[in-house]
Amino acid sequence: MKNFSIKVDEKRCAKCGLCVGVCPVNILILLSDKVKIRGECIGCEECIIACPEEAISKNE
Repeated sequence: MKNFSIKVDEKRCAKCGLCVGVCPVNILILLSDKVKIRGECIGCEECIIACPEEAISKNE
């Protein structure tokens, strides 16, 4: 899916790393204080589905 991006709500994010583990293109990186997005999202929404805190959403 072209022009798709995600955002992480840092206040809701528990830094569990589940989103990092399910991303098929490895654009998510877990740092000590936040999840960083790098690279181009393909729009699979696996990270959104995996997040137990509902901290990841589409960037509209």
